[in-house]
Amino acid sequence: MTRQEQAFSQLMDRLGDLSVGYILMNDLREIKAISAILREHMQTMNATLDSLRQDLSAKVKGIDVLAMVDTGATHSFITGREVLWLKLELKEHGYRIKAVNSEAQLVLGVASVELTLGPWSGKCNLMAVPLDDFDLILGKELMATNKIFPIPHLDGVMIADERSMLGVDRVLEA
Repeated sequence: MTRQEQAFSQLMDRLGDLSVGYILMNDLREIKAISAILREHMQTMNATLDSLRQDLSAKVKGIDVLAMVDTGATHSFITGREVLWLKLELKEHGYRIKAVNSEAQLVLGVASVELTLGPWSGKCNLMAVPLDDFDLILGKELMATNKIFPIPHLDGVMIADERSMLGVDRVLEA
């Protein structure tokens, strides 16, 4: 028995109800343990949120590409350079898109492609736009229609297929 427990026990003896004292002491221990676990979990979550960008290995028309999952993007996007490399057929739509801190730009076109993420494959509409940082961005429209959701703490995405739950691991950067 620690000094704190002894002092608490003596106090409760004077008060005459030991069972209440031990219950309170055990509750305090549990609260301390839970607080420590929550503190550790919050530190992990903060580190995870700082690295929310998720790069995934994907295939477009059977060709390996690197895709970024972006929960802030409304649609899925691809660069004109990738359109040429993958020989995608674009349909013109006359859409305009405005990125943060830039002028509205004309969408080059939309390509409907077969996209493969790990064991899953399905149709994806890619808007061809001028991009600076990434060649392929997978947005909310694809995630919502195909039940794909990012799981940052596992560094991947889960796909709720009718047959089973499929996991796709993140591409780890060297």
